Amino acid sequence: MATNGQLATNSQSAKPRVAILIEQKVEDVEFQMPHNALKQAGAEVVVFGFTSERRIQR
Repeated sequence: MATNGQLATNSQSAKPRVAILIEQKVEDVEFQMPHNALKQAGAEVVVFGFTSERRIQR
């Protein structure tokens, strides 16, 4: 749960990790706004997406 723009974690020293899965035809703003908000809240963001040759890549 977020409080004061911060993401809650189980440990005060642990940085939360969040995965974002991007589908084809996603608009830039649909990705950028949540991505930026998560980063500003202190999360480590990992982005996954589909390509024509591979199903999911990092």
